Amino acid sequence: MRWLKRAFSEDGPIERMSKSRKRIRAVVIGGSNTVMGLNPEKHLGYLWETVKACRKRGWKLLVTEDMSVGGTTIFNGLFQLKNSRELSKADVLIIEYALNDSSTYEKDRKLFQHWSRAYEGVIRYAREQNPKLQIISVIFESRTARADRRLNLIHAAIHRISEVYATRVADIARKHLETVGADQADNDLYYFDNHHVSNVVIAVAARDLCRELIKVKAKRRKKHKLPEPIDPHHFAHATAAGIDVITDAPRIDRRNSRFDVQAVELANKRMHFTLVDGKLLGLFYVCEASTGPAFLRCNDALYQVNLMKPGVSSGKFEFLVSSSGCEFLYAPDVNRPDDTGAYALSPIADGEVTKAVTPRSMMPHLVNPAPTLALYGLLYTGQLMEVRVEDANPQAAGLAATVA
Repeated sequence: MRWLKRAFSEDGPIERMSKSRKRIRAVVIGGSNTVMGLNPEKHLGYLWETVKACRKRGWKLLVTEDMSVGGTTIFNGLFQLKNSRELSKADVLIIEYALNDSSTYEKDRKLFQHWSRAYEGVIRYAREQNPKLQIISVIFESRTARADRRLNLIHAAIHRISEVYATRVADIARKHLETVGADQADNDLYYFDNHHVSNVVIAVAARDLCRELIKVKAKRRKKHKLPEPIDPHHFAHATAAGIDVITDAPRIDRRNSRFDVQAVELANKRMHFTLVDGKLLGLFYVCEASTGPAFLRCNDALYQVNLMKPGVSSGKFEFLVSSSGCEFLYAPDVNRPDDTGAYALSPIADGEVTKAVTPRSMMPHLVNPAPTLALYGLLYTGQLMEVRVEDANPQAAGLAATVA
């Protein structure tokens, strides 16, 4: 996948900018609160305001690679970072997934431990590729009423992981709470909707992030020695595979102002593969109106994974680049040694569904007699083997229209 408008600052593309000693080169991964600020034609969001705040203080923040995707989690960040072309040259990596990750992984111990391996994996992998890299985690939170407040384990873990790896945290959620108080923190003044902060919070975030960026850049760059891992089963060495591993399926191309993506089309097809001593961590796909559920078979179990994005279903977007985690595949004991598994993936079921799942920010699909499934990547541990694509049984197509 190619990212369009990959580099920007307040002055425009970096190719048109004069040289400056006070320059900060940043790679960014995050969710929709970050995406809001990554379109220089609209000039919205905390990241764009941070660019302007740095400019006022005599610094140039150059976003050399923005890989943020709305409605995704840290696993999407790990996948994108594995495909980064700018990480080794960056001064700073900015990570913004706390809001999305909290709603997906915080309330279940198994999921929380699984998440922590990905977050540590992102930081550890980034430092392996660029030992001098500074890393800043940005924390936003969803609109939360006073009566619903409690210790957020995702926020706490980000602070702990950052402490161990000597990275920095811009905790905008905490700063906002301390500034306005718990009774006012969820006021409409501070949120566009339940999951997107308003311009008031954006201004606070820009000031704090600008301050953190200048602090880390002002220090002499030195190599960071990797500490002993918090969790030896972290995902720093997971593999992010693109469509080059799939040689016998038709390709499609989708392009808009932000993405240029090539994917394999699995309509009327079924992809088989084996993971040796590993886990399937994520599916990365292009969501279109014709996209059907992903019928994912792991050994004897068949899962129906509903992948439709509301923005596509409503007609707001022609397509969206998206991803889905695969936590539903795992046993309650995440420390159990990884097995070898035989997998099959198709928009057409090949038997009775064991379980239907609808990941966060997805919705069930409408009945569709000709479902498609455009896959552009897999994230996994272990060794990928025996990848092949075959025609799916057309008589089973009716099962693909199931609405969970």
